[in-house]
Amino acid sequence: HMPRAYPHFHLVIERCRLVEGSGRLAIETDVAVLDGRVAAIGALEDASADERLDARGLVLAPGFIDVHVHTDARLLEPKVQEASLLQGVTTHVVGQDGFGFAPTTARSFPFMEAYTAGINGRPVPFGPGGIADYLGRFDGATAVNVASLVPNGCLRMEVLGNVGRAASDAEVEEMQALCRDAIGE
Repeated sequence: HMPRAYPHFHLVIERCRLVEGSGRLAIETDVAVLDGRVAAIGALEDASADERLDARGLVLAPGFIDVHVHTDARLLEPKVQEASLLQGVTTHVVGQDGFGFAPTTARSFPFMEAYTAGINGRPVPFGPGGIADYLGRFDGATAVNVASLVPNGCLRMEVLGNVGRAASDAEVEEMQALCRDAIGE
């Protein structure tokens, strides 16, 4: 057969069981990587590469998303990132259970820091801010992607403080406005 012309790849993962996330059964194939991206899938025995990895008997899959994780401040620690990556988790969704660090101000941040101290430790390595500020802290600082919910506890603390009563209609409207602002960032 005539060899196919391929670019020179950085990595070819040979004979892996590829699970690509569509729900179809895994297939045994080769996967080539160029500039950090999947560049080719198929029989790549004729392709040149800087490195070839025999993955026979191993599964190659896209990263997993941990949709309920409490690493809101700890994800900046390399060991926390490594623990996730070793499990195949490449994305964390933070801001769970109504608490987190954004959006916060000087009014709500100290409560959230104290409330999450058992999980995130103290002091938290950043201060109050909006969702964009918060997520910006992870850009280039983590090997894991980060998405954030808008924690209802942050909104409640901003409007009511640490008060154990139901919010009035006006206070609910104020929390809704804060949420719209956070989403719009």
